[in-house]
Amino acid sequence: MTQMDLQARVNLIKEKFAKLKSGERRLILALAAALALTFYFRLFIKPAMGRIAVLKKQTQDNKDRARLYQSQFPDLDKERKGLLKIRQSIAQMKEDIRGIQSRLINAAQVPQLLMALIKSAQGLQIDFQSVKQKIEADRGGLSRLYIDLKFDAGYEDTVNYIRKVEGISDFLKLEEIDVSPSKKSPRSLITVSSTLSSILADNPAREGELPLKAAKVQEPKVTIKHNPLMPRLNLGQEKKKDLRVSGITFRSTAGASSAIINDTVLREGDEIDGATIERISPDSITVKDGPETYEVKVER
Repeated sequence: MTQMDLQARVNLIKEKFAKLKSGERRLILALAAALALTFYFRLFIKPAMGRIAVLKKQTQDNKDRARLYQSQFPDLDKERKGLLKIRQSIAQMKEDIRGIQSRLINAAQVPQLLMALIKSAQGLQIDFQSVKQKIEADRGGLSRLYIDLKFDAGYEDTVNYIRKVEGISDFLKLEEIDVSPSKKSPRSLITVSSTLSSILADNPAREGELPLKAAKVQEPKVTIKHNPLMPRLNLGQEKKKDLRVSGITFRSTAGASSAIINDTVLREGDEIDGATIERISPDSITVKDGPETYEVKVER
């Protein structure tokens, strides 16, 4: 169809439209507008609405996936804070470990520790028989020092010595202790065999002063009136059977009096069967036997 034919048809439609009544014209215009809107909707709006629906569905799917990811993976900010707290805790633990290691005894300081054990006996009647040491492997790659002490002492001095030893170091502990009557003086002394131990620091090259306890409090001595290893005796009967006083020569001059005890002449300060004659009176003697003191009357 040529342009002239198209123009002829347009003119023909105009002529027919001009012959129509006004009501018919409005109807035709309304139909034409409806057709135009339908054509525009199908050509432009409907595809756009379909695209919008697709985008809405994709948006909802993305939101659902985001919620799923958040439920599967932790909150990174929260985890960062938790990780920071863990690092701070580890740093504090390392600092505590360094503090503990600084107070541990090392192999180079063992001679100082042995000297401290000996000095702890000052002021006490402690007769050391042997002091032995050995180092053995312990758990965690560390080493443990063992010190075997054997000594004779009175029960009271033994208790006070152990208290002093336990105050030397926070890490020195008493592993074992065995107590038996001493062969030297069974009634007044005991033989103590004990084992002490301490973890050694893993830095054997570090020397310096022995890390003793910071606070050295002078604690009062323990007083023990009776040796628990020895039975209590009936001093009024049993002792008279052991010691028989058959005669007394009493003089007012100190140390001049004498007594015949078990057929032996003894003076004040003399000993018999492990007991000491403390005082001689006109008709009795006072005897000190270990922690016990009693009186024996002269036989008439």
